[in-house]
Amino acid sequence: MFIPALIILFLIIENEKVRRTRDFFFFGLACGVALWSMELLLISFAGLWVLLFLRRKFSIRTFAACVGGFTIGYAPAIWWNLTHGLRNWHFLFFEKPDAGGLGERFGLPAWRDIFLYEMPKFFSTDTVLWYYPGTPWTGHVLYFVTAIAVVIAAWCALPKIRSAFSSGFGATDATKDLLMLTLIGASFVPYIIAPLRVPGYFLGASFFMSILIARCIDRFLAQKEMSLRALGATILLATIICGAVAVIETATHNQIETLTLCPNRQDHCMMRVPGADIDGVKHDLEQNGIKAVWTTISFVYPLIFETGEKLIASESIFGVDRPVYPPSIPKPEPSSQDRTVFVVETNSPYRPEIETILAQKGGVPPRITEHGTLTVIEQRFASESLR
Repeated sequence: MFIPALIILFLIIENEKVRRTRDFFFFGLACGVALWSMELLLISFAGLWVLLFLRRKFSIRTFAACVGGFTIGYAPAIWWNLTHGLRNWHFLFFEKPDAGGLGERFGLPAWRDIFLYEMPKFFSTDTVLWYYPGTPWTGHVLYFVTAIAVVIAAWCALPKIRSAFSSGFGATDATKDLLMLTLIGASFVPYIIAPLRVPGYFLGASFFMSILIARCIDRFLAQKEMSLRALGATILLATIICGAVAVIETATHNQIETLTLCPNRQDHCMMRVPGADIDGVKHDLEQNGIKAVWTTISFVYPLIFETGEKLIASESIFGVDRPVYPPSIPKPEPSSQDRTVFVVETNSPYRPEIETILAQKGGVPPRITEHGTLTVIEQRFASESLR
């Protein structure tokens, strides 16, 4: 909702003949609240401000009102950082960016991977945290549709750049397309500069690309030539079918999608965990009276949530750098006095090591129960095997 609201406020300001301080204040306020909610939109917001500067819409008074509104909207984040040693800002601007490997990230192979392999995955139904190895057919279809819309918009809009800055971005259809293309480009910046290109960095562009697709369909359907109208109808039908397939596939699969460690222990891969597997682990732990487990970071929240927060689940034994819980929330850990229990992925590279260590500690092989994609590994003692 923040993106449509910001675009509406931007167009109101951009089309005003007489500058109204109130509108600039609300625009800044919306930017502050939206940035507080989603920091990935920072470059898109900066792009809107730059366009207002280039359109000479700012005066000292209106710019001050805009900055004041932004400060009020972003005040909770400012207060938190000032009272927590600037922790969030330090992570955002110093820890998260990575200048290493710039040649690899901006070289020709990187652009080939982006446009030939990653973008079809981005437009598919599998887009969550990371890219899956395969690409559903819907991703190729929507990528092709979006490419058509972007190319046509660019063909019509690029010759109108001077007109957009003189008469406004809302003056004609071409200048409106130019605004959408500019915001798509701004949204693409976080994706290409990130050390790891993941779908979330480019997600903000989905709104602007959907507008271009709708305008492309409308443009084709308004033509007199039957072939162009048929092309518009085909694009519309393809978009509807792909959307329906995405909704149906999501609704008919009871599962979670999460990151897991790859077999090489260095990279991360996406995996699907059926709800039945999580239920099986839950019942297994209940039947055996297990109150605390060690697990990988991907399953701390699911296990705690599925057990109604009755289960103690921790990932700290795997040496995770960042804790799952904020420091202000007490984090319970499994007791060293109780038997050790692990819940890990069935194909986890940690599993052989866990089984070996528990066998050495208990004197007998641990109890291992597989529940599809998840496995419960419970420590046993030699005294139990003699019964």
